[in-house]
Amino acid sequence: MFTIEEAIELYRQLAADNPAAFNPDLAVFLNNLSIRLFNLGYQEAALLAIEEAIDLYRQLAQHNPAACNPDFASSLNNFSTCLSDLGHPEEALLAIEEAIELRRQLAADQPAAFNPGLADSLNNLSNHFSNLGRQEEALLAIEEAIELYRQLAAD
Repeated sequence: MFTIEEAIELYRQLAADNPAAFNPDLAVFLNNLSIRLFNLGYQEAALLAIEEAIDLYRQLAQHNPAACNPDFASSLNNFSTCLSDLGHPEEALLAIEEAIELRRQLAADQPAAFNPGLADSLNNLSNHFSNLGRQEEALLAIEEAIELYRQLAAD
């Protein structure tokens, strides 16, 4: 068992008694576990971890979107990559579009903080469109990402 898995089990126990206090950290740990598993080649296990994180973030965002949406969007971005690599391109597209919607909202209020993540998600969107043979949409997404990257580089 990985150390992060031990931490997740502890957070599950703590969240069972006090979900409001411990589910945010549990979701972060699940997202991180998913990334580690994915990088080690355990895509199916990574998908299970990120799906659980996404479920938690959906619940958390209903009560406190300002606090949860940045991590929620990041997890959706990771979820889309996992889905794409496992051969679920349409589901991956839905996940990245949801991530972009959240990141656009965040960047509207704090562009300096959230435009980098928005650009990364737009880049992923372009890749997903390209994988689906939707080249014009891929081009539009990457052009928007490039414009954001240029603005970030200029700043």
